[in-house]
Amino acid sequence: MDLGTRDVDAALAALAHPVRRSILEWLVPGPAAAGDLAASACAAFGISRTRASQHLGVLARSGLVMVSVDGPWRWYALSDGSADDLDAWLRRLRLSTCRAPRRSI
Repeated sequence: MDLGTRDVDAALAALAHPVRRSILEWLVPGPAAAGDLAASACAAFGISRTRASQHLGVLARSGLVMVSVDGPWRWYALSDGSADDLDAWLRRLRLSTCRAPRRSI
């Protein structure tokens, strides 16, 4: 896998912002309503609900979270296996530090 793969790029871009990283942490216990996540982001980061909603959209487009609609409610949950490509890429970097350094030709 190369760093340039779409899934890794999307995950890294989504993880680049502290609001989005916090939202992912808030989803670890289980799914949450969009309104609750937005309210938490507003309180924790002093952002508007509109901006919080934009962050949720970035996470959904990255594939790190999935959205389900139940009547007027939008529920967000961590996607199963969504960070597998990113994890494999990071694992490859970690393993590379265990190898002997390459000699220049």
